[in-house]
Amino acid sequence: MNEINFLDLSLEEAITLLPQSEIKTKKITINKCKLLNKELNISKVKDLIYHFPYRFYDKREFKKINEASRFFNQFILLTGVFKKFYEENLGKKRVLKGVFADATGSIEITWFNHYDWVKDKIKTDIQYVLFGRVSYYKNYYIAHPEIKTLEKFLETEEYKHLHPIYSTTERLAKAGLNSDGIMNFIKIVLPKAIESIKEPYPENILKRANLISIHEALQNIHFPKTEKDHEKAIYRMKFSEAFDLQIFYAYQNAVKDKQETPYKFTKVGNFFNEFYKKNLPFELTKAQKKVLREIWDDLRSGRQMNRLLQGDVGSGKTIVALMSMLLALDNGYQACLMAPTELLAQQHFKTISSLLKGLPIEVDLLIGSTTAKKRKYLLNDLLEGKINILIGTHALIEEVVQFKNLGLVIIDEQHRFGVIQRAKLHLKSDYPPHVIVMTATPIPRTLTLTVYGDLRVSIIDELPPNRKPVKTTYIPSALRYQAWDLMRNEIKKGHQAYVVYPLIDENEKINLIALTEGYNAIITEFPPPKYSVAMIHGRMNSQERDEIMYDFSKGKIDILVATTVIEVGVDVPNASIMIIENAERFGLAQLHQLRGRVGRSSEQAYCMLIGGENISENAIHRLKVMVETTDGFKIAEEDYRLRGPGEIEGVRQSGERFFNIVDPINDQNLIEYTNKFAQEIIKNDPLLEKPENKLLHFIVEQFKIQGLSLSNVG
Repeated sequence: MNEINFLDLSLEEAITLLPQSEIKTKKITINKCKLLNKELNISKVKDLIYHFPYRFYDKREFKKINEASRFFNQFILLTGVFKKFYEENLGKKRVLKGVFADATGSIEITWFNHYDWVKDKIKTDIQYVLFGRVSYYKNYYIAHPEIKTLEKFLETEEYKHLHPIYSTTERLAKAGLNSDGIMNFIKIVLPKAIESIKEPYPENILKRANLISIHEALQNIHFPKTEKDHEKAIYRMKFSEAFDLQIFYAYQNAVKDKQETPYKFTKVGNFFNEFYKKNLPFELTKAQKKVLREIWDDLRSGRQMNRLLQGDVGSGKTIVALMSMLLALDNGYQACLMAPTELLAQQHFKTISSLLKGLPIEVDLLIGSTTAKKRKYLLNDLLEGKINILIGTHALIEEVVQFKNLGLVIIDEQHRFGVIQRAKLHLKSDYPPHVIVMTATPIPRTLTLTVYGDLRVSIIDELPPNRKPVKTTYIPSALRYQAWDLMRNEIKKGHQAYVVYPLIDENEKINLIALTEGYNAIITEFPPPKYSVAMIHGRMNSQERDEIMYDFSKGKIDILVATTVIEVGVDVPNASIMIIENAERFGLAQLHQLRGRVGRSSEQAYCMLIGGENISENAIHRLKVMVETTDGFKIAEEDYRLRGPGEIEGVRQSGERFFNIVDPINDQNLIEYTNKFAQEIIKNDPLLEKPENKLLHFIVEQFKIQGLSLSNVG
């Protein structure tokens, strides 16, 4: 049985190849295997041996009873004898107590329920081993300890290593797969699994990175004899997770660098220059100029560009994207921009058309609501090359949409598209076009190394010089009138306001103000016709929402009462105040995105965070961060630290986990180290062709087999 075949076997298949005496003794059955799959998604041998313990009990050393108080709230191992048992009333409940003693003293042992087995099986004056947590109520005691005779305990060999604790579920525990049940299953499987695994790293990497072997690591991550053994095992497994991804990305980028593209842009022509001289509405920031140089270097390099463009809300990504498209036009190619919603696509179409006014450039819009007649002419013009820039939603990826010569693809708020949707855009050309993916969600550096490692990263890290930071204030709900007073003053100045609520309907379980109730309160405080107030939420159809947002953008609405549907929406520079009710219910990234809806002009803008009752410490910390900084990257780092991977929007696929045991926040140094390590190897051997890198090439191939090759999806 070779390594891959055994590791990839289902647990049901694997148990037929393992020692049947052990399988029967430990009561491992087909049904238990199926339940493991259902409850913990453990279906294969590899899944089981990579189900690592989350902590350990130390059963290597007996403690003396007279020192039990030193270990309050900790688990300890004792050996001694029961002197007596007695029942006692505890309120309406009857409990069983025992007195357990060694040469140094005695301690109370308590069973609160289901203790008949104790009276039947546990005897006095027999040497037992107890393992349990030390608690205190009037005196020190241990409740419901594990109990074995000393003879049985020594047979188990538990005293020879740290005792692993595995995550499980109630259903698994009832079926006999509690932590110990899972441990026993792993104990049976692990030797054969280790036997079938070959060391994936050459000796020189093991030495340079100070790594133990994969066999030693797997043994000691489950059953270490000492804490030091476990630390070395954890480090090896974390290094492997991080380094394998980094070597894959570094290799992918090296391959792309070797591949020539027919879309080599050789000139900066009239379209770009005319726009720069006559149509550019403001001086580019240093950050925008730097990013444009990075993009131009890619476009003229002769290799396909795959670049992630990060920029906080209002930093000027659209201008950079447009000027990149003009470079494509100058070199005889078409460009397209794909946005996640019709509203955003229409916004881009309106903005770009306005910016290009007076230039001989055809810009068109293709969205779901485009009429059949208009669509027919548009598709024909696109194929003939009459349309230079096409802006749209996912409608762009329909098979009927064909370009004459698509050279550049720009994907906005790209995390809202699936991998397959993005990949389809590449089928619009004979060769993969250049790609820029944009996001207004700042991404911590660790995430760009792990989630976007196959993309070069450009960051616009400054706002246009005429922009003032949004003044952010937190107030409790009792002082809500202060926010309304500020909103009244801003409307008097001719400005507009957003008021955002986290819910639409009343929910009695959580004390939130419903959107409809809040809308009615604002109507009362800001009565029509003096004030124009509108409500928008996700349960409206898209046409209704678009009409309201259009009216708001035209200044026909003073106050827009909304849910988070406006998080990514139209650009309304005249909106100067954002009020967020029950702000503690939102994550940092979401609060930052909402705040980004204001402060989009040279006027001072405000964000008022209104808190509900009984706010948690975590929520107070989030709101404090929002008040103290408008730096999106600092906020993203803190958001990621608080919420962890899988919950942060802005990653390649929401909820996707790239690591099993690496913590991208606490293991930042390790990720940085493995990135440099991988880059150094690829610099000396770009395609991993040297004999000593043969094993690393195999790792890269395994990533491709698993479907992680992202070079064709941007």
